[in-house]
Amino acid sequence: MKKSILTLFALTAMAVGTYAQTPAKTGAATTAPTSTAPKKDRDNFKEMDKDGDGKLSKAEVDGSDRKGFIKNFGTADTNADGFITKDELKAYKANRKATKATKAK
Repeated sequence: MKKSILTLFALTAMAVGTYAQTPAKTGAATTAPTSTAPKKDRDNFKEMDKDGDGKLSKAEVDGSDRKGFIKNFGTADTNADGFITKDELKAYKANRKATKATKAK
């Protein structure tokens, strides 16, 4: 009898311990986003990417409210394929930031 009670107690303790270590499911992924771009940039890119193909066409950019970016489409499209990828946008922004920092000196 004592052995059965101790076994039951041990199994219960293990089950509770396992349950307590399992993260609660909230519907959101528990892994970090795969993109290295800041969240704001990912959201802006996704917002402008109307067809969801992972790249921005001239028409998608022209349809946005980002006037400076519209006139610099050709500069950001470094491989001149008519589309701006996330990597090209990231490089464009880094180059723009570096240029501004140089001019400020």
